[in-house]
Amino acid sequence: MRILKDVYTREAASADFKTRLRNRLAGEAAEVSPRPSWRRALWIPAAAAAALVLILVVTLVVVPAVNHPSRDFGTLQVRVTDAKNEPLVSHIYITFENVTVHRAGDGDTDGEWVTVADDLNKTVDLLQLSGIGDLLGEGDVEAGRYTQIRIGIVKVEIVVDGQEEEAALEPAEDAVLPSGELKFVRNFEVKADETTVLVIDFDVSAEKSVVFAGGRWLFKPTIKLDVTYQDE
Repeated sequence: MRILKDVYTREAASADFKTRLRNRLAGEAAEVSPRPSWRRALWIPAAAAAALVLILVVTLVVVPAVNHPSRDFGTLQVRVTDAKNEPLVSHIYITFENVTVHRAGDGDTDGEWVTVADDLNKTVDLLQLSGIGDLLGEGDVEAGRYTQIRIGIVKVEIVVDGQEEEAALEPAEDAVLPSGELKFVRNFEVKADETTVLVIDFDVSAEKSVVFAGGRWLFKPTIKLDVTYQDE
């Protein structure tokens, strides 16, 4: 009746229409058999449970399915580490023993080995050399064409991370090291009354010239032989 009073004002419907509508609604309501009190008591919590289940189904199943279509997934790992530090080499000591050169033959002879310096026992620190470098040996030899130079090496020692260690020399480029001798096969000439300079160039600036492998330290520089003449 309150709903009818709110909806149907005097201007919206006549008094006779309101009376007839009210009587009809009242008659139809009287024909509906009322539920027993015990059924009404059970129906209320059952309806509430059903409504809750419906809400959960919509929230957990329907909504995710609409917002997030099926996709493939993988595993993502994020890790942290420190960069591997290269050894800090502060000194590279090489002890030289002798210097010999091979003079080419003149057609009738096979040539000969000539000693430029012997019993040197001279140690130099490669990291302290600059410019033309340290003098290993000097001597007067017969003028002519020469084909090889050999330099005897006693040992190689390095100071790495503050500790002195013995290292094996494994040169690259055009130098070989048979039986403790640094050998270069290279033609050069010694001219009469002039000076020929042979420079053994140890390039230790390349990365990893000093490495630890196989339980020992290795010194693997690039070594080149430079030849210069007095008029140059």
